[in-house]
Amino acid sequence: MPARFPPVDRRRRLPAVAIWLWLAAAAMPAGAQWITYDPCELQADGYYDGDSFRLRAPTRHVYVIRIYGADAPETDRRMPDRNAEQAEHFGVNEELVLAWGEAATGFVTRFMRDGVRVETRKTRAGGASDRPRYWGWVTNPAGQCLTRELVRRGLARAHGLVELPDADDREVQRVRRQLRRLEAEARANRVGIWSGRAPDGSDLADPGQPPDPDKPAPLVPPSQRPRPGSTPAEPLPALPGVTPLPGEVIDL
Repeated sequence: MPARFPPVDRRRRLPAVAIWLWLAAAAMPAGAQWITYDPCELQADGYYDGDSFRLRAPTRHVYVIRIYGADAPETDRRMPDRNAEQAEHFGVNEELVLAWGEAATGFVTRFMRDGVRVETRKTRAGGASDRPRYWGWVTNPAGQCLTRELVRRGLARAHGLVELPDADDREVQRVRRQLRRLEAEARANRVGIWSGRAPDGSDLADPGQPPDPDKPAPLVPPSQRPRPGSTPAEPLPALPGVTPLPGEVIDL
């Protein structure tokens, strides 16, 4: 049963609110502010998968990052319950879950070969690692958002925490709906794991869409890259680091 709070004396309401805001600000963790690390380098000498990896920041510190908004298939059997749950969600057997988990990992390797930008507020993501793992948005020099690319290519599902810089809850919900729409499209078009077959390497190609990480992409200076959480000219919800495709329709 939800807690019931005593009625507020309206004559004392403003001072009470002011005190509450002051206390909330004082208790806010240092990681509440958004931090950008650019460029970051994938540390491929240890375990990583489609949605969680170690990245070396320009400070030379290595962070474990878990991307916002996407859950890639597992690559091993350490968590049987999770493997079974993913198999049910994607409509495949557990062997295919592992196979597509490896495909997502390979895609991440190529996606990050020229370095990536990370935006994080260092919100803890939990996980099996003995090191802190933080939620973050990951964008490559071509302006592609890793979360978006994994979901639309059928290499992950729209799932997990979503936070945005300088955005209210309404914008967060708009981004959640966009990711769910991308997952629905991948499922309808039988892309990636939604195909129900094993990956064969051709699944990373996607003609007519944004530049593929498998092909050389022009580097975009940081000053010209889309600002995370910014409002695009079109009335479309924007993912961090992603410029909507011309003519792209968002079902709200």
